[in-house]
Amino acid sequence: MEPQEQDLSDTLRTFAREDKPPSRMLREIVRRLGHDRADRQFLVQFISTTFHFAEGEGYVIFGWLPDGTGELSDRQLDYHLSKRIRTARPEWDASQ
Repeated sequence: MEPQEQDLSDTLRTFAREDKPPSRMLREIVRRLGHDRADRQFLVQFISTTFHFAEGEGYVIFGWLPDGTGELSDRQLDYHLSKRIRTARPEWDASQ
């Protein structure tokens, strides 16, 4: 992971510890890296790596877009990802 990405990953873990919603985390990735780099495939991979998701657990992100035009709303995305992030916390929290 590049230093910029490591810093972003650390920020997202801090957000998770503060119970900030996953939709906010995803928007932070897009804000820092730009829309061109932070496409949905990258978002799935980055969140999955950051939070130690098992294969497929981050795929719900494919239904979300930062501008609100995706199949999933922020609320729906947050519902699906928040539990996964909390469940995986022992793994990602220990990796710091």
